[in-house]
Amino acid sequence: MLGGETGLGANGFAMDLDGLYVITFGGVTGSRANGGVVVLKGRRFHGGDSSYYYVGDYDASDSPLVIGRGRIVKYNAIAPNVFGDSAPEFEVILRGQIGSGGVIRGTMSRAVNPNVALPFVLELKERLP
Repeated sequence: MLGGETGLGANGFAMDLDGLYVITFGGVTGSRANGGVVVLKGRRFHGGDSSYYYVGDYDASDSPLVIGRGRIVKYNAIAPNVFGDSAPEFEVILRGQIGSGGVIRGTMSRAVNPNVALPFVLELKERLP
C-alpha cells in the first residue's frame, strides 16, 4: 500500500523505523494535549492512548520525509481527542520528518479537513527485534 518496509531513502540509506515510540500531540489550543504509544513495524503503525487506538500505514521511502494515513477509533469516553471533540472514529493524514536520536516530528490532520494540522512528536524508546 505505502512504500517499502526498509526501502532506501533519498539519502541512499536504508530506513528501518521499526520500534516502540512514545507520541505526544499538540492540541487545538496550542498546548501539549495528549500522548500515548505507537509501534511502527513494516509500513504499519498500531498504538493508542487512554481513550483512542490508532492503526494505519506509513511510508519512509523518501527519507527524511515520512507520510502516513490512519484510522483513530474511540474505545473509552475518558477524554476528548486532540482535535477537541468526541468523534467515535476518524481518518488522519500524517506528515513528518525523521530527525536525529530516533525522533520524528510532524503534523496530523483529519482527512476531511486537511487545513487544520496539529503537531506531533514520536520518540523512539525501543527497537523491535
